[in-house]
Amino acid sequence: MLVDSIRALRAASTLVAGCIVLAGCGSGLSTQPARSDPPGQNMTLRSKRPDPSSTEAHPLANLLGDPVFAVLPPGSTKTGEQKDPAHNDPVIFGSGGTHGAAYEIDFTSTAPASDVYADLDRRARAAGWDAVYKDRDGRVYQWVKAYPDGSKGDLAIERLNPEKAAPPYRYVMTGSI
Repeated sequence: MLVDSIRALRAASTLVAGCIVLAGCGSGLSTQPARSDPPGQNMTLRSKRPDPSSTEAHPLANLLGDPVFAVLPPGSTKTGEQKDPAHNDPVIFGSGGTHGAAYEIDFTSTAPASDVYADLDRRARAAGWDAVYKDRDGRVYQWVKAYPDGSKGDLAIERLNPEKAAPPYRYVMTGSI
């Protein structure tokens, strides 16, 4: 009886191991998953982005040289900045990959918010940026731009302390490629 039980256990173990091997290896046939959307729909379009290691097309240089970052709105004082060059991170468990360049300027201003937003909108449009979004007060707060090398830039401004009634007000202006 014990011998029969051991044989049955070995046979079951062999069967399970065989199933695992077959499932892991597959049959060699592949089937495409069913699509619920027409081909070409819901596809992410990638901008033509220069290689981050290239010396001839440096995305951060595009941002740093953009006229919109050359001057702050009237009544403003720079309180900080951050420059992040484009880079490649190793892919680890689905994270990583290519990350674009970014440039961020923190500043305070004694001018009314409407003046700060209007000044930046005027200067951004003069530098080739196209307005994309307005806030509930009708002020443009985000722009896009195509650089000559084919990279796509995004520009945004955000007031960091909207509840504050008296100046100075804090802002962050961010450009990214």
